[in-house]
Amino acid sequence: MNAIAELARGLPSTTVAPVWSRELLKARDPPMPSFTHREFDALLQPPPPAGDMIMRSFTFGASDLAAIKESLPLLLRDTATTFEALAAFFWRARAATLELPPGGNAPLIIAVNFRGAPQMSLPTGYYGNVTVPSTVMVDPAVLLGGSLGDAVALVRQAKAAVTSEYARSIIDEMVLLGRRYLWPANMFILSDVRRLGFGRVDFGWGEPVYAGPADTSFAVSFFATGKDRDGEDVVVAPVVLPRLAMDRFTTEVEKLLNPVKPQLS
Repeated sequence: MNAIAELARGLPSTTVAPVWSRELLKARDPPMPSFTHREFDALLQPPPPAGDMIMRSFTFGASDLAAIKESLPLLLRDTATTFEALAAFFWRARAATLELPPGGNAPLIIAVNFRGAPQMSLPTGYYGNVTVPSTVMVDPAVLLGGSLGDAVALVRQAKAAVTSEYARSIIDEMVLLGRRYLWPANMFILSDVRRLGFGRVDFGWGEPVYAGPADTSFAVSFFATGKDRDGEDVVVAPVVLPRLAMDRFTTEVEKLLNPVKPQLS
């Protein structure tokens, strides 16, 4: 996208030459998955009827993000990333508002970038997909019974799982399964598209006000870059839920951003 934008602005050539080289990420011969990839489990529970769904986008400015991190344990407040804190909150709030029963699973699937992983040897300018899904499985009762900090730790666990070998393993698994869709029951897929750089792409008339997908679905949310009415940077997070669940989810967001402080006696 940056290369196209540079040419659109009249540059004689691109700053970084795009590289195709898709063969660098082909499956091994024969494919040899070395991890169990739960994200490809068979669907055990169908989603709610589409007619009952509504979408709402939530925006988080700098003060909102600070308030969320303030609710974390002291040791995490300065180390948790925006993605980790928001992902942990969205995951727990979604499980609560959908009233997922204890004893089951509330899997979180996050898209993890492995571009900088050692041993992958991807050249500068490689513009193919370099993300893989990583899943953490947890009982809804454990997820909701723990703290936001506990959920942050699980998000970090999913991120840390993605190594060079993990990426190779999931590529092999996809070939063996015939590129099966991600279908675990109660799955929640979350990605951070802010790092894709779309918010910095300039075709000649300045940076975009919003940089992300235009739509999403019941099981999928993402964090995108946007600007508020004052031109300040915000994180935009669209969510699709059944109508009643959306009301409960909105209440959870409001409680997190505006906690009731105890009165001093």
